[in-house]
Amino acid sequence: MQHYGMPTRLLDWTLSPLIAAFFSVQKDAALDGRGVIYALDPLGMNEGQYPMRIIPSTDDQEVRRVIAPAFLHDIPLTAKHLAISPVEIDPRMMAQSSVFTIHGEVRPLEDLPDAHRFLYRFEIPAGCKRQIGGELFVLGIRKQNLFPDLQNLSEAIIDEVEAYGHPEEPNARGAGA
Repeated sequence: MQHYGMPTRLLDWTLSPLIAAFFSVQKDAALDGRGVIYALDPLGMNEGQYPMRIIPSTDDQEVRRVIAPAFLHDIPLTAKHLAISPVEIDPRMMAQSSVFTIHGEVRPLEDLPDAHRFLYRFEIPAGCKRQIGGELFVLGIRKQNLFPDLQNLSEAIIDEVEAYGHPEEPNARGAGA
């Protein structure tokens, strides 16, 4: 939802390590030039915060109690962070294999005292990002596939033409070629 300008306590994740790698090697995804991938054990995170060992959906009552303070300011925040499974899916969520965490407080997951039990961090050196991006492109992990709309398809076509040059004109080789 943040992509569409809506303030939210949802953080989107992907089930695909290749899609996570794609986002970590993008130009604007830099931490001193390095890329970062976080891997989450959602059941481990939910343990102790949710009554059952499951990943609840967004229509679950406990999840709604965590979501409500984000929109209803007269309800106090909860300290819970939950991994949740979306009910409603749009094409972008499907393309990116999206799942979410909902945050009842502003403290980042990595700052929670028990984060070492469910959150793992992998760094990609700045010098490797371009090569990894190229390998992901060959594997079909591309912006136009992850953001399936005409705007991103158009940008991808322009980027490829700029990267590989314009095709030769049919008559550029001369007659009889």
